[in-house]
Amino acid sequence: MKKLKLLLPLFLAGLFLVSCGEKPNDNGHDDDHSDDGQGMEMVDPPKFIIPVHEADNLYLNYGNNRADFLEEVVNEQNPDLEEEYTPTRFVTVDFDEMYQYMKFVKQQSDKAKIKPEGLRFYFGQIKSKGSKGIDPGVETLFFNPTANFDGIEGGISYAIKTDVSGNISAVTVGSIIDSSKTQQTQKGANLLLQGGIQSLAGNRGHLPPPPHPGDPDDYH
Repeated sequence: MKKLKLLLPLFLAGLFLVSCGEKPNDNGHDDDHSDDGQGMEMVDPPKFIIPVHEADNLYLNYGNNRADFLEEVVNEQNPDLEEEYTPTRFVTVDFDEMYQYMKFVKQQSDKAKIKPEGLRFYFGQIKSKGSKGIDPGVETLFFNPTANFDGIEGGISYAIKTDVSGNISAVTVGSIIDSSKTQQTQKGANLLLQGGIQSLAGNRGHLPPPPHPGDPDDYH
């Protein structure tokens, strides 16, 4: 009995040391997404990450095989331009704004009970006219989330619709555009005017003066 009394404190002390040595795992991360020691979740690189030099080759290929051709043709077709046309080579979007945009898309999609499957980038042109009325405008990129819809093969761009009863659903961008081209009821027209459609298309990128082909600071 006396020996048992001596061993009991040692046993309890051993349990205390073991419990202190265990690290709680209540952060919801698995072994593949460990913590860096500063509270930041570590993630694996996406599969579409490419090497720096491969990206540089893509950039130079576009400059040599597309941008030069566009510049030559547009300037030839618009000889009265006040300034020589140079094609847009890149568009910069603010990182924090893009991060907020992605969260907004997720938020609105959750309300409509639809899962965003992709982010589709479109080429566009800003149709601004110069003082002489001849200005081809500059190229830009805009983007829209895509999702799967029943009866439609592949992902398609969508927006969020709120009907007069407050029900929220996802609708294809095409259905919105097509409906605006046809005769609508006054009720439907008023719904659109009241903001019944929440667009998820993003643009407003920064368009810097494009560098010229051969510029050593092209992709820098």
